[in-house]
Amino acid sequence: MLRKLKSAELGSRINVKRGYAVNYLIPNGYAILANKRNSALFEQKVQLIHAKNNEAIANAQRLCKKIEGCAISIHASASDKGRLYSAIDARRIAAELSSICGEKIDHRYVKLKEKIKAIGEHYVDFAPYDNIHVTIFVGVLHEAR
Repeated sequence: MLRKLKSAELGSRINVKRGYAVNYLIPNGYAILANKRNSALFEQKVQLIHAKNNEAIANAQRLCKKIEGCAISIHASASDKGRLYSAIDARRIAAELSSICGEKIDHRYVKLKEKIKAIGEHYVDFAPYDNIHVTIFVGVLHEAR
């Protein structure tokens, strides 16, 4: 396997049905056919992928250290009962994080169960890589009219 899937880890050998391999795994770059000729190529690709993953893990840890302990305050217009007129999504939180830490933050790293729809204190997970995450405090304040 050249990529991690639900059924297999990166660099592992698995047995699958021929149709699944020929029609999905091999054309999409998830796997290569296991034979003598591809064995050396497979080892090179796995080493390259592991090196890229180690770099990505290091970047994710660096980013988490930078963001850890950050508190974001977002001003939004809301009703008298505290309901926001427009919900706050991961893109807006990522934009606020980018402005605070001075580095581009991808909105897919911000893990929201659902959009923030009320004024108050909220805790949001920030996960730039598998099993690497921090919790961010997001305070939503009533915008002055």
